[in-house]
Amino acid sequence: MVAAPGRCIICHSRELVERGHGVRFNVSRRGEAVPAFAVRFNGKVHAYLNRCAHRSLELDWNEGDFFDAFGDHLLCATHGARYAPTSGACVGGPCAGAGLVKLPVFEDDGDVCFEPGDDIQLINSDAVT
Repeated sequence: MVAAPGRCIICHSRELVERGHGVRFNVSRRGEAVPAFAVRFNGKVHAYLNRCAHRSLELDWNEGDFFDAFGDHLLCATHGARYAPTSGACVGGPCAGAGLVKLPVFEDDGDVCFEPGDDIQLINSDAVT
């Protein structure tokens, strides 16, 4: 995978600290603007649509706070749904088995990049400075 300059960069790799704050960005999915986020867990970057599977609400109450207090799960701050950081699968709470929508991301030359698809595109990369 090769990053196309200015097209798919979400943030610099150094901005995602292990089990720390995530970086928010926006995608267009099937023509709808949707918030998304990327986090680092067990050394790898994972990204998801920022929509709880229980209710279509954003997970982070405080911007970028996606992990629970222990850094083990992604947490919906509104209803307490918990998700596995590596897969987005529901692991507890009111999500009742429904998971987060995982987004294709990769690291390239010190940057975290989004891999666009037929029905999903990166809207902006304003987070990159």
